Amino acid sequence: MAPNVRSIALERQRPLSGPRVSLHPRHGWADQHHAGNTRTARPRERSDRASLFPSIWLPPEFFYPPIFLVMMVIVALDASVYRALKKDRPHLAWLGLLLDAGLILAAFLAALGFLVEIDSFCLIDQITGERARLIQEASERSAGLIPGISFEAEVPSCQARFGIWIIPLLFTIISLFFLYNVRVWGLPLVMVATVVVVYTVGTALLWMFDLSDNNFLLTKLGADGGDARAAAIQKATNVFITPMALWAGSWISWSIRCSPM
Repeated sequence: MAPNVRSIALERQRPLSGPRVSLHPRHGWADQHHAGNTRTARPRERSDRASLFPSIWLPPEFFYPPIFLVMMVIVALDASVYRALKKDRPHLAWLGLLLDAGLILAAFLAALGFLVEIDSFCLIDQITGERARLIQEASERSAGLIPGISFEAEVPSCQARFGIWIIPLLFTIISLFFLYNVRVWGLPLVMVATVVVVYTVGTALLWMFDLSDNNFLLTKLGADGGDARAAAIQKATNVFITPMALWAGSWISWSIRCSPM
């Protein structure tokens, strides 16, 4: 007698009465418990590929600086000031070489600042081992909690940062980019951008040292009455982290969506 197609479809849609399949890839176990049928846990065999490539977890933010650095190297090679001056003004070729190197240096410093300041990586803490210690201590304090409840155990804050030195580092990077962009953007656009930066920094200094009450001459970096130095450091840190994260993250996401799979 042929089976009833409708009964088979209903049987497939019927939910399991017992607990569902529980997989634990990290430990290599698979527990299956069905109604009326209990199977003991059995170890899952690791594939040859998994044994050759151990599981090394890196946050996606780790890949933003290398991509940014590669893009700036491409810019320096495509719009090389050294190549242009060597052809038109050979006696100034050394200046073009300095500008090309300055662009790559600025990109490297920006990438370094990003990796040091972003909480998902903390480069200096990774090197000194402080981050591993913090994660271990936070994991011990959060033992027995639901995974994901204790965010501190997964992403602790960076302990070693640039501090106040991040501000001159930021100005150095901006200066190197502006010097190079005289060729790419043109002098008028660089002058406009320079005026905007100088106005922002100047009015921020007026706010930090409380030198004026005119709101048109102040750029407030934080709440009134707060720590002006800490606010300035935080804003400079945000300049390192936010633009690169948004740009590189969007670029990686677009590349993954457009890649043939």
